[in-house]
Amino acid sequence: MTNPRYAIADVVPHSGRMVLIDELLDYGLDYAVAAVNVRPDSVLSDGVNGVPAWAGLEYMAQTIGAFTGVEDLRSGRRPQIGLLLGCRSYRTHVPMFAIGARLIVRATLEFRDDSNLAIFSCEIQENDVIRATADVKAFRPDDVFAFLRGEGVG
Repeated sequence: MTNPRYAIADVVPHSGRMVLIDELLDYGLDYAVAAVNVRPDSVLSDGVNGVPAWAGLEYMAQTIGAFTGVEDLRSGRRPQIGLLLGCRSYRTHVPMFAIGARLIVRATLEFRDDSNLAIFSCEIQENDVIRATADVKAFRPDDVFAFLRGEGVG
């Protein structure tokens, strides 16, 4: 059985220029794969060389957001905002993601507890060559705005 296709706008709770990934290519019970097309007008692009490789962490985070957005839709909910808590061992093999590059971002769920604290192993590939890797820690409270106000914490 083929997975239903979702537009990024349907699964990522960002809008406008803050949506940095272009397409949800694939997903499953423990992973999501997205594509990023680096353009001269991409957010963070210098317009000449491309996007600094450190921006790959946000590509990974938005791919994780797409993963949880699919979970939300399949459960009959609207996609919710999650929080990027940090990463471990972000390694990049290039200083920039060049204009014209098509990046494939994969996020694989490695751990999730009952509070929705999760760890994903992530990688970014270009032409089947790994360009960046990281372990990303994310958290999605039931009500992110109440959490940010400090309600129901501790």
